[in-house]
Amino acid sequence: MNAPSTTSPADARIVKFAFIAGNLTSFLVAVVVVGLLILRIGPDAFLHKLSRAYHLAAGNVRVLELPAEVRAELGSLGAVVENADNPTDVRSHDTILTRPDPDLGWALKPDARISGFVLRAENPLNWNPPVIYLPTGQMGSAALQRYLKSQSRLQYAYSVDSRGFRVTLPRVESTHKILLIGDSVLFGVGVDDDATIGSQLQRMIGASVQVVNAGVGGYNGPQLWERADRLSRDDAYDALVYVACQNDFMVGGQGSFVGQARASMEHFGALRGRFPRGVLVLLQTTMEYALYDVLQDGGGWAPEMIAGSEQLSHEMPSLAAAQGLGYLYWGQVVDAFGRDQGSVFARFALYTDHVHLSPLGNRLAAEKICSGLQAGSCGTPH
Repeated sequence: MNAPSTTSPADARIVKFAFIAGNLTSFLVAVVVVGLLILRIGPDAFLHKLSRAYHLAAGNVRVLELPAEVRAELGSLGAVVENADNPTDVRSHDTILTRPDPDLGWALKPDARISGFVLRAENPLNWNPPVIYLPTGQMGSAALQRYLKSQSRLQYAYSVDSRGFRVTLPRVESTHKILLIGDSVLFGVGVDDDATIGSQLQRMIGASVQVVNAGVGGYNGPQLWERADRLSRDDAYDALVYVACQNDFMVGGQGSFVGQARASMEHFGALRGRFPRGVLVLLQTTMEYALYDVLQDGGGWAPEMIAGSEQLSHEMPSLAAAQGLGYLYWGQVVDAFGRDQGSVFARFALYTDHVHLSPLGNRLAAEKICSGLQAGSCGTPH
């Protein structure tokens, strides 16, 4: 049998009162703390932080703070908002920078000028921040300008020349030309005209040879080979440099990374006879892969993507050599830079986002290409 309770009614009331008093005290302390926080940061900022905490807890993380009136004006200006769930409803590659192409799908518009604004992201660990693109000179209303000023972290501009190539600076005209082929990394997403791989290489080589940056964002291996074939039929070039990215060989439904890379190298090998100084391939790797030791538990690629990229990096030297192509590996540049700087985190400085290279990264890539071309005083700007 259980022993009878020895707690008197008076004791029970005391316990109940203490429980209520304790909870009331905790509530009042919380109210005071919240009140002081509101006084410190302001009611609007407090509500914003509370909303963000709710969305984080619910797994519904907002990428970009974009007021309705700003969104409407951006739409009226034909602006492109990338990496933020397409709030202006612009289809892929149906942008202010490109036009339809019957063979390649899309190409750069001649004489296009656009300005990019890298915005503050709402979600944590964002390696691919939202960007607003506007036609250069069309900055909209005063309200839009205030929004861009308050939310932008970086600003840059893209220029496309009359032939549909990203502008390379300094401008050089020569009968001796080097053709650069690649996707958005070669094009130079996230940097001004003077900081692309093409412009960095042009300064290193000097005025005796013209560097042509034929990079187009979003192109894959087959598109890039087709573009190199078309351009080399229409004009004469001394050498071809293919800045290859991992995702060039990740076209859905077309076999393994290595299988697609092999086919691509065969196509580029077939073009060797058009380039007296040969064809050079630089395999560039994304930040997720180059810093996988840091990012594997914090927003990096899935393990199977890393494994496929690892296999690709091992196989590419032999695939290029089999076709008589020169080969360079960006990963060696990244590793050497980290060692030279004495920090595993220094490698972040080579990227503007999870894929594209910073001005520093582009310069180091250009130095690697210049040495591969045996172009004389590489690394010394002219």
